[in-house]
Amino acid sequence: MKILLNKKKAQSLVELSIILPILFMFLFGIMEFGCMFMRYISASEVVKKAGRLASKNFSPEYIRTKLGFSSLNTNSNVIGSFGIKAINFQYTYNENNITQEVMASVTVVNTQITPLSNILKLFGGSGSILPQEFTLRAIFRMEEDRTSLEQYTPPQNNNENPTQLNPPLTDDLGFTHQLISCENNGDGTKTLTFKITSDSSTSTPALSHIVYGIPTSCENLGNQHCDCDHHSWTHEWCNPDPTTGVSGLKFDNATLGEDGVSECATVSFVVYDWVDQVTIGVKAGNQTQVINYSFISN
Repeated sequence: MKILLNKKKAQSLVELSIILPILFMFLFGIMEFGCMFMRYISASEVVKKAGRLASKNFSPEYIRTKLGFSSLNTNSNVIGSFGIKAINFQYTYNENNITQEVMASVTVVNTQITPLSNILKLFGGSGSILPQEFTLRAIFRMEEDRTSLEQYTPPQNNNENPTQLNPPLTDDLGFTHQLISCENNGDGTKTLTFKITSDSSTSTPALSHIVYGIPTSCENLGNQHCDCDHHSWTHEWCNPDPTTGVSGLKFDNATLGEDGVSECATVSFVVYDWVDQVTIGVKAGNQTQVINYSFISN
């Protein structure tokens, strides 16, 4: 009887030793694919932002600094946020030596976070099924001749009032929007404070809700660090808002400007340093309005 029990225990241990590596292989594979997908999504936002800035004749050094990768300007061995190793630009010229297009590329180092390669080697594999490095590219048409590129000097606005730098913008529904504060948090993020003001016209419908469209990579930042001086307003992330079509932070129950009374409210939320434009979607009565608000960070 003892011999039979020992044989069963030994058989169970052998089976467990065979099954465990396979289970860990699947678990680690899911973790590695998820991590690579997160790096891919983050890098795709960066490459689109870099290409858009390059098409406006900003210098590569300024773009890297603007996006929070200033260390890549001087040291090619540095690995930045999201595993980004390099941000490069390639320009295409026409017969008159005028730049027509720019291709931005972001190279990402896909560092493994699990011992998946070691488990694959146990089964005779090469050690990795995921690329150690990948590159994303985006092509944009130039807005101006690149001859002015080297003459550009990044704005120095540390001592200036952001209210003066970012003038108010009034939409077709009569609501005025303005960035009144842009504070650098020192950790690659900044806090934006927007002010919205209704006009005094009785023909203007009251504000129903407003959506501040920011990149999806800022979803957790925006939800966790969000505030409004009107406590009755609620906020949530919508992707997208069914009425305005804008994806971002939605402030609801926003009764502003009822009965032709001019009122104002302020909202604040956190985004990454490289964000310099917010799409604002407004719903008032049965009407909607969408505007793009570009701003300069102080």
